[in-house]
Amino acid sequence: MYMQYNGHATNQDLVTLSNKLSKQNDVSFPLVEKTLYANMGEREIMSAIHEVYGGWKYDDKNQTDLPEATADLVSGQDTYTLPVDASFVDGVYYQNENNSTWNKVLPLAKEQLNNEQDFMTTDGPPAYYRPVGDTIKLYPASNFSKDDALKVQYSRDIVGFTTASTTTTPAFDSQFHEAVAVYMAYMVSAANSLKSEKMLTVKWEKALEMIRRHYQMKFKEMFPTRIKVNTATPIEEYL
Repeated sequence: MYMQYNGHATNQDLVTLSNKLSKQNDVSFPLVEKTLYANMGEREIMSAIHEVYGGWKYDDKNQTDLPEATADLVSGQDTYTLPVDASFVDGVYYQNENNSTWNKVLPLAKEQLNNEQDFMTTDGPPAYYRPVGDTIKLYPASNFSKDDALKVQYSRDIVGFTTASTTTTPAFDSQFHEAVAVYMAYMVSAANSLKSEKMLTVKWEKALEMIRRHYQMKFKEMFPTRIKVNTATPIEEYL
């Protein structure tokens, strides 16, 4: 079931649930603090999902576009700015000069370069890229210019809650939405040494493990569920 952040008509929301789990109220556990912990919890969950990547690229369900961006490829230019919301670079591609074919640019670490000053200094089709701060550097720089011919696929941050959020839901699959409220309650309990802290620690760790397992196996066509056969009783006994 989808759980909205706040203001549900019958109190089926994360703010209300976090109060119940921590045995607090809107005075002892202010909305601004709840919102801080809610966003922290979402990022903890996002990190866990990325950690157990099972073939299905994760992106916040509240996003309205795909996590990729294009830029003009400029002859002789080797450095391009990454999108401001890029957290991880997942792939870089360029388009051929005379057709629309996309070609993968291979990742390269600085440690792989013996002498960067002399590496692929003659302009040509980009073969490698290296992330540098909020940019990527191409090796070599392109020897032609073309509009929207450089593509970056990336992972990005969550769409965070604000204190004004009501119907906004968590970024991930709905069956685990309550985990955000668990984290909110856990954090306020830990901060105030409440009796509920131990119980909520266990509840949060269990929720996080369930999320990891779910996302690790989510791409079912690529990783089908294995059938377990009980061989304790020989089949001959049924014949």
